Amino acid sequence: MIANTVRVLCGALMGPLLLAGCGSAAVDAPTEVFEPRPWRETLAADGELRAARTTTLGVPGVNFENRMLLEMVPDGSRVTKDQLLARFDAAKARVELDQAEVELLRNALADAAQQRQAVVTGAQIDTEIAGVDGRLAISQRYAGADLLALSRNEILDALDDVGFLTDKRGYLDWRRGQGEQRVGAARAVIASQRDTFALTARQKRESLEALELRAPHDGIFRLEQRWDGTKPQAGASLWAGQPFAALADASELIARFNLPQAQAHGLKPGLAVAVRLAGTGQVVAGEVIRVGNTASVRGRDNPIKYIDFDARITLDAGAGAGFAPGQAVRGVVTLVDRPDAKTVPNVALVAQGDGFAVRTADGALVPVQLGERGAVRSEVREGLAEGARIALVGTEAAP
Repeated sequence: MIANTVRVLCGALMGPLLLAGCGSAAVDAPTEVFEPRPWRETLAADGELRAARTTTLGVPGVNFENRMLLEMVPDGSRVTKDQLLARFDAAKARVELDQAEVELLRNALADAAQQRQAVVTGAQIDTEIAGVDGRLAISQRYAGADLLALSRNEILDALDDVGFLTDKRGYLDWRRGQGEQRVGAARAVIASQRDTFALTARQKRESLEALELRAPHDGIFRLEQRWDGTKPQAGASLWAGQPFAALADASELIARFNLPQAQAHGLKPGLAVAVRLAGTGQVVAGEVIRVGNTASVRGRDNPIKYIDFDARITLDAGAGAGFAPGQAVRGVVTLVDRPDAKTVPNVALVAQGDGFAVRTADGALVPVQLGERGAVRSEVREGLAEGARIALVGTEAAP
């Protein structure tokens, strides 16, 4: 009578611990026959299309100069190589170019004035030197003459002090050298200023020549959002080099999906994906090419961690016309697709040391060697005979 009571309890509760305690007694639980059968498992996720290659387009120009956006093609437009995407104006650069050109003219006039002054001063000094040289020559001629042969007045009128004239000649040479140095220094300052003005003028000309933005290749034109979520509009003030838009190469697209980390079991590169364009029903084939290494939460109020993965999609001429970056898609990943596989449900697996076992309908616990694992079922390579009836409940949840 006690044995009958135990059997009744085992069949009614179906608890893992009671099953383990009942040994090999028959199990009153749903069962399944172990035999080859089709095995297909899929995983669905939502995402959006992205371009495999995207070129960042900045506001044309250099040195963070100010630009005003005059016109541009509509956001999301398909464009061709060399097509004009946007036109800008740089009023400040025009004013600064005019100022630099005026300064260059003033600089040229100042340099010419220095040269003229140097010529006039040099001519004056040369005249004085010529006079001193003439008087010095006469003085030197009479310096050795016989004073008795000439009257005193003639000698005093013709003879200047040789030492004085020699010193004066040296002083005039020094003045000429100093004048040349001053002029050289002044012209050097002018030349330095000229280089600065010329550099400014050249930069402003280059800036005014870079007021058009053209497409480097075919693609889809998408404006960049600013920190406040807005996009540039005509009349907006921008800075040269600032990110302005992105040009997505629509010839090769990828689909990026997000799903809870707990659902990503078995997801790996190489798996087939059916990508369906939201709102149209168009479906194209794809292949998983990347699975994220880390998971993260989406917000403070949602503790669930999500993981992302990318799928490369294949677009023919017909299907590709309706697909573009930014569109929402839904992907169905084929995790397993085998027409004839010997598998058991994961709920039937019992953790046993480093391996697993399954419980048969008669209560026996049979160790098994697993092969490919799925989210719902797992392949059994060894341990179970074909036709065995297994219980769909284990003594411990399988990982």
